[in-house]
Amino acid sequence: MSGQDLALAPAGCSHGPPAGRAPPSAEPGEDGVLFGPFLLRPGARALERNGAPVAIGSRAMDILLVLVARAGDVVSHRELVARVWRGLVVASGTLRVHVAALRSVLQDRDATPRYIANIPGQGYAFIGAVRRGGALALPVPVPAVSTGARRTLPPRLARMVGREGCTALLARELLAHRFVTIVGPGGMGKTVVALAVAHAVAPAFGEAVHFIDLGTVEAPADLAQMIAEAVGLVTAPARAMADLRQRLAGTRMLLVLDNCEHLLEAVAAIAEQLFAETEVHLLTTSREALRVEGERAFPLAPLATPAEAEGLDADSAMAYPAVQLFVERVHSSGKAFALADADAPLVAGICCRLDGLPLAIELAAGRVGTYGLQGTAELLLRRFGLYWRGRRTAMPRHQTLHALIDWSYQLLGEGERRMLQSLSVFGCSFTLDEALALAWTPGRDAVALADDLGGLVAKSLVAVAQAPGAAVRYRLLETTRAYAHEKLRASGQLDATVQRHAAGLARRGGAHTPGRPGTVLAALWCLEGRPRLGVLRPVRGDAAGAEHGPLPLPGGAAWSDQI
Repeated sequence: MSGQDLALAPAGCSHGPPAGRAPPSAEPGEDGVLFGPFLLRPGARALERNGAPVAIGSRAMDILLVLVARAGDVVSHRELVARVWRGLVVASGTLRVHVAALRSVLQDRDATPRYIANIPGQGYAFIGAVRRGGALALPVPVPAVSTGARRTLPPRLARMVGREGCTALLARELLAHRFVTIVGPGGMGKTVVALAVAHAVAPAFGEAVHFIDLGTVEAPADLAQMIAEAVGLVTAPARAMADLRQRLAGTRMLLVLDNCEHLLEAVAAIAEQLFAETEVHLLTTSREALRVEGERAFPLAPLATPAEAEGLDADSAMAYPAVQLFVERVHSSGKAFALADADAPLVAGICCRLDGLPLAIELAAGRVGTYGLQGTAELLLRRFGLYWRGRRTAMPRHQTLHALIDWSYQLLGEGERRMLQSLSVFGCSFTLDEALALAWTPGRDAVALADDLGGLVAKSLVAVAQAPGAAVRYRLLETTRAYAHEKLRASGQLDATVQRHAAGLARRGGAHTPGRPGTVLAALWCLEGRPRLGVLRPVRGDAAGAEHGPLPLPGGAAWSDQI
């Protein structure tokens, strides 16, 4: 195998038409084959993309010519080697190397191929639709090819904390109703639970269990072909959904579609079709329900935490899954640790502040060996936890809490982003009216604002709480609130939002500072665990309030605009 054979851009290769010459025609002509944005001219051994020449090595060109000539057929490894190397003896991996080089030229991905598919144990097939000769030539039909894929299910965790009950419930629901979506915010453990459920029901499906992580899929158009590839079906992109329905008809199979939130429309359409037209069981995970026929949405709750930390002993604290997870993760980080009675309230407080969010608890526990329990708790109060890094092998958006929430934030509409930022000034739960009053801006009526809040609830960024007989209240998880507060500060709207919050407190009879007419002391509890002044200015504009300087802080210090 020579260096020249592997070269994708040989010396002297042209990268554009000569000066003064028009770009080549986009039609195939008598000696041309069109596929996607590419035009292959076999006689000239030339490849163009959108009219511009493409540099390609000689062996890669030979492979492409053979595969395109047999578009839709599987060409065996033996035949490809014989036709490309013509009697030469080559190393066993040589063909694979040159096919990879060809795929790179065509910008084709192995996981979701558009043009060249690897058929395990058989060979390669050109699966893209092609046009030969004149513009009216019909595409070559590309039949679906089954590769007989076996189970693709990652191993489950050796031990899962606090999820045994919901795993058993979800397994029953999935077998009974065929279509379940596990819904929750990032870091809640949806993937872990989905894997546990899949392993629990796997015996009912034999080898027909397939786990598909959609987190790496960017284009909705690639989704059907990626699912087809996972179940062992190689097909053309344009036919992927039709071939998938035909392949799965009458088949008892479990598909686990993980991380669906950024492809909701595409996943919803495919899932609804598969549910209606096949016997496939579907288990999906998303930060938002798909809202399609047949789906049963299951909100995944946080791990249970102690309601009161004060006076808690170690045995009582260890009865709660959040505390169990924290202690186990401290151990796994390499620190010898046994929960003492004296430390139990502090650990319980950390777990409560992190809202029982498993990923947040794991990240905090991993810092105990460096900062100690007290130091870790203090750093959490100062929002340092947003940027603590987790497992190196985790996906980038799962390596820090900031990246995790940012993934969800980038999927929001502009109105939802503004609403989330505004809600970060609430230190506790709030009502619908309070949220609407706080988030009001010119040009946004109450209906639009309520839709924004509803969107945040649906996307698991705002939690809903309703006690029996009481009105619905909303709240942000502390990690989400810290992130949104950063965004609010960066937007330049922090002061105006706090002013509106204080005005709202005044209208609802909020506490006025004694002797300070017209000034509302909106004591917003910040993440550092101490109250800060929400508003330093009079909110009703009376002169008496305007005369006074900064209000005194407890202990004799002065309030300052530190929010």
